[in-house]
Amino acid sequence: MKLFLRLLIQSILFNSRGEVRSGARCLEPDVEDLDAAIPPGANATFATCDGSDAQEWTLDGDEGRIVHRRSGMCLAFKVMYFFGAEYSR
Repeated sequence: MKLFLRLLIQSILFNSRGEVRSGARCLEPDVEDLDAAIPPGANATFATCDGSDAQEWTLDGDEGRIVHRRSGMCLAFKVMYFFGAEYSR
């Protein structure tokens, strides 16, 4: 199962607390209720860092995957095309 991240070109940091950060914002599933089950294929987005387990990820070095700790879902990237140029969104 996968979560999808729409990513514009930006700097991203994976820190020792398991946060995937872009500046002062942390990656989390983009769902209405972060305490409910996260559906497969849900998007991920950057939100204000709050230290919750919804913003905790693990890095699976053997497989090269970023895994959401609570749901166990892997982060995947959608590649979009805009005026013929490839970009991540």
